[in-house]
Amino acid sequence: MMQRRLSKLVDLISRRIRGMRAAGGRASVSLGRYAMRDALSASTSHGLVTMRSGRANYPLGARSHTSDGQVFYQVFARLEYACVDEMSDVSLIIDCGANVGYSSAYFLTRFPDAKLIAVEPDPGNFKILQRNLAPFGSRVRLIQSGIWSHSCGLVISEEKFGDGREWAIQVRETKPGEPPQMTAVDIGTLLRESGQSRISILKIDIERAEAIVFASNFESWIDKVDNLVIELHDEECQRIFFKAIEGQSFEISHSGELTVCRRRSGAPRLSNAPIAHSSQAQS
Repeated sequence: MMQRRLSKLVDLISRRIRGMRAAGGRASVSLGRYAMRDALSASTSHGLVTMRSGRANYPLGARSHTSDGQVFYQVFARLEYACVDEMSDVSLIIDCGANVGYSSAYFLTRFPDAKLIAVEPDPGNFKILQRNLAPFGSRVRLIQSGIWSHSCGLVISEEKFGDGREWAIQVRETKPGEPPQMTAVDIGTLLRESGQSRISILKIDIERAEAIVFASNFESWIDKVDNLVIELHDEECQRIFFKAIEGQSFEISHSGELTVCRRRSGAPRLSNAPIAHSSQAQS
């Protein structure tokens, strides 16, 4: 048994060496520690491993034997969100599908003057999200819900998507007579409640729900987004998304699995300042 675990450990570490080098010292050590915990602990154990990166102001928790290690690797080793690093005048970030908070921590560290709204529907992920983003205090508003095109009742989908792990949780609308687990939120409402007039960075990774979000009711907020970073999960999602942003002055590029849309400089835009008459602000 121990020999098999050690063999698994060697395999895990070998496969992640390249990513560790890219991650830098602290993230490299964290990924190694995480691989060890996965290899040497029971698969039913989800104990927390403390992860660190030079691109996150505070230590971050990761559950062993979950997808947390892969998400940490994507954000802090592959640096998937480095595509936003040169963006300026960032005041409001909305993280749709925030998972356990790694992308949010990356954004909050990179843009110290920004405030952020993080939305995540899964209760297990949300618990770790709360823990990981607590040190950022009043800069963050956390919402346990799903992003949708309109307000409605949602439940966690019982159907397996992708590999079925924690980073692939889907939600669906309730059926007639079915009690909801949460009430959906839409991006226009989040912007309005923030007191800001624009979204500096809108990050979306919501496991195909983007097909709902960009099918309707996006017209009121899409032209108020300065930068949009989205993972499109299949051809239908791509078709719906690109039809929705037709006519928007976005320059489109790619970063790993992400589609990056930057509003062209010189395009008409409103101020990033808070709306004076708004009585609500981020908590």
